[in-house]
Amino acid sequence: MARAAELGASRIAGALAIEASPAKLTGCRSGDALGFFGVEATLDTGQRLRLAQGLDGGGVAVLFAPGAERGQTLSECATVRVLTTGLRVDGVRVVEGSAKLACDAPLHVSGTVEFRCGR
Repeated sequence: MARAAELGASRIAGALAIEASPAKLTGCRSGDALGFFGVEATLDTGQRLRLAQGLDGGGVAVLFAPGAERGQTLSECATVRVLTTGLRVDGVRVVEGSAKLACDAPLHVSGTVEFRCGR
């Protein structure tokens, strides 16, 4: 069991800027735990960034202000790749992938993210 938890450990890396200010990626969770196929990244600013691959093959990025229940969709500016690893930890699918963002509206968000996230 410890081996499965080890394999399902979350890792996230990359560089993001929000409104020209650097935002450090501090953690991530599989979207499976939240009801979607993708990942939710946490930032040192208290914000959360959800990344998912859309049904049309494009990327979807949604930025949440600290403590917010609803986020702002960043319009057609993300390339997102999400894959399953075949692992589940505590019933949650472990996902991995990457994203590239070059967003101008409603906020300026840019950067790259690589992730492998479980619960």
